[in-house]
Amino acid sequence: MLLAKENLGKELNYGYVQYVNTKEKRKIVLNPFSEIEIKNNVEDMKKLLESKEVPPILENKNKCNACNLREQCYGFN
Repeated sequence: MLLAKENLGKELNYGYVQYVNTKEKRKIVLNPFSEIEIKNNVEDMKKLLESKEVPPILENKNKCNACNLREQCYGFN
């Protein structure tokens, strides 16, 4: 929704996320608060990827196992 807004000039207030594994589809609403949160998360991710520091393993290791950057972080296979 933010990419459409920024790159295409389209105002979208909602969109859908469909999970690959479960085929579950959820409606996502974009409001000013979520837009700020998303932009902050993107900036945090950019800083993390640019840094040489490895973040701590999450309490919920399933999140690390599902991450496509896990091998770069911890050598997960």
